[in-house]
Amino acid sequence: MVVSQHLLEAYRTAGADTVYWILRDGKWDIPAYWGDGHRLQMHFAYCMMHHDYGVPFTINQAFPFIRERTVLLGFPDILFHPPDLFAQLHQRLLQGDADVVLGCMPVDNPATVDVVERASNGSVQAIHVKPTDSPLRTAWMAAAWRPAFTHWLHEQLAALLAEPNATATLNAHEPHLGHLFQRAIDDGLIIQSVYVPDGRFLDIGTPKTLHHAMTTALDTLLAPRLPVSS
Repeated sequence: MVVSQHLLEAYRTAGADTVYWILRDGKWDIPAYWGDGHRLQMHFAYCMMHHDYGVPFTINQAFPFIRERTVLLGFPDILFHPPDLFAQLHQRLLQGDADVVLGCMPVDNPATVDVVERASNGSVQAIHVKPTDSPLRTAWMAAAWRPAFTHWLHEQLAALLAEPNATATLNAHEPHLGHLFQRAIDDGLIIQSVYVPDGRFLDIGTPKTLHHAMTTALDTLLAPRLPVSS
């Protein structure tokens, strides 16, 4: 199957019925393949990217359509286990007062991801974006959030665009979503987490990892790892 189906089925397992794809110009193979989403009994819509300054701005393209809805965020080039990860995040979001819930799992190389400091109750205390030297071994791979965070993010990005020399600054230093999560914590928003000790993930965004994924059975590729502490 195409790699994005892995993510879409996880969305569906969590109860999502509508998916917004944010596309660069020329990526017409995606809507040509998926169409309106009927193949997965879901509703698909497509938004065109406007500000090409990283993931936060990409997400914000869907703001007019998601501003009053619960959002599940995943990356279509990341395979992960367990398949019910988003269902767990959505359930945690419904059960508490968190504005954002992050799906966290063990990581071997923290320099390639955003690592997370968590309290014993799952509260996220800090996020470090691709640290070069960190003892932390927990990364976030997925997220769910309420409209409050969608509106907060929209306002933050509008403020960034309004700054002097915004284009040059953003081209030189694209904001990571991890940076925005940290700023949200600093602003008093509540970010919780679900930690999956036997979780696995594989970013197939490089030729090497894509080849590995294409030549390895999915069950083997994402076989649960031995649980480790967070």
